[in-house]
Amino acid sequence: MILVTGATGFIGGRLRQPHHRVLVRQPMGLPNEVVGDLLQPETLSQACAGVTTVIHCAGLSDADETSHDRLWAVNVTGTRNLLRAAAAQGVRRFVLLSSVKAAGEPGTVCADERWDAPPTTPYGHSKREAERLAWRIGGKRGMEVVVLRPAPVYGRGGKGLLATLVRLAARGILPPLPVVETNRRSFVHIADLVAAIRLVAAHPEAAGKTMIVAHPEPCSTALLLTTIDQALGRSRARWRLPAGTACWLTKIPGRLGRLASRLVSSACYTPATLMALGWQPQVDLLTGLEEMVGKRDVPIPADSYL
Repeated sequence: MILVTGATGFIGGRLRQPHHRVLVRQPMGLPNEVVGDLLQPETLSQACAGVTTVIHCAGLSDADETSHDRLWAVNVTGTRNLLRAAAAQGVRRFVLLSSVKAAGEPGTVCADERWDAPPTTPYGHSKREAERLAWRIGGKRGMEVVVLRPAPVYGRGGKGLLATLVRLAARGILPPLPVVETNRRSFVHIADLVAAIRLVAAHPEAAGKTMIVAHPEPCSTALLLTTIDQALGRSRARWRLPAGTACWLTKIPGRLGRLASRLVSSACYTPATLMALGWQPQVDLLTGLEEMVGKRDVPIPADSYL
């Protein structure tokens, strides 16, 4: 039996299968649902009873507007509670959905799992601590731990950088930024992430590994914006913001400054470890963006590994 947490969310909802158990905070009428709360440890034993594998997708993301205390409570305390309940019930494998943000952004380097810079955001710190707890509790109790660090995930219904860019581009208010030669950013489509989760939940060689999940072909901001326009069926303006203006925008406090900073900087990751286990992403950037804007469907991979 497999337990999926976050089963009504962007990622967990796509992992849901009738033969999986799902943890929900209130009755939803889903097959095999168990009502429980990560912050109420006494509700988690029943959810983990008879389970061989936990896929822990529940948590708050960096796109959620919440307090630092709430972020830490859900992502760290909630994960600790679930790990303890899983270990006590004899769960064999625990798959933790972390994030590349659990380490600091690598700049011009295209990083693999050996990149170990400390996280720089509250969200990143919460994910790094959740990882530490997984290794500590899992190691103590003989539970196989697998940590996945996805790059920013996109797809229909998602949040984050790409969703913001697509929304702005659709409204015609996203100005073309200057080309940055060293700019490379990694993303992963939700369908490819689901395939990765299903693979590592069952693959014997995944145990004990931390693995990045990202499309192996990063893109520049210029290519990203051009592909967004292509997906929307719009033509890209020929003019570009001067480099100095773009750099000035990064210094503005708040969302605009953060968005500009991410668009002119790099955050590149390589999924070589995961690909060595047999994972092969199927969704290129244009296909994924067309799915995101509703122009095509991208099927979620069949549950072939579990």
